[in-house]
Amino acid sequence: MEDPLGFFFYMMLLGQQQAAATTSIFNTITFWVVVAVVVPVLIRFLFVAAAFSSFKKQLLGDTDKYKPGPLGTLGPFFGVPAVIPKSAVEIESDRQHAYRKWGTILSGLCIFGGLLLFMMGVTGETDVDVAFIGKIEEAAPGTILFIIGFLFWKHIHK
Repeated sequence: MEDPLGFFFYMMLLGQQQAAATTSIFNTITFWVVVAVVVPVLIRFLFVAAAFSSFKKQLLGDTDKYKPGPLGTLGPFFGVPAVIPKSAVEIESDRQHAYRKWGTILSGLCIFGGLLLFMMGVTGETDVDVAFIGKIEEAAPGTILFIIGFLFWKHIHK
């Protein structure tokens, strides 16, 4: 090393170039590839779920307000209704069950997505102010997604 000051200057410039090369996930092609793959699958899933729901509603009727009678579909043969109205407690119980089910699915997807982003090595710096934890600074997007999924899961299963 003939010129230590020149070497120091060279290392400083190299560090600045590497810092400039680090970008957010939103500026990379990886984000747009993931969006291009996930969005059509999500749209197809929503269409299939809507078709299944309408088909199920035609077969079973309005299951939100009615439940099967004591003899089920054979009830009308014996003079008993095939369906009877649900009580308000049963309707509220069904809503709470749906809230927990979909909340668990959403939080699981967030946790899985955070782990997937971590495994893919997606880099970036994100600053988020989470009410229960505090401020998270310079975290990778996968970490933020994982934490949000975990907090949502914790809130659902109090």
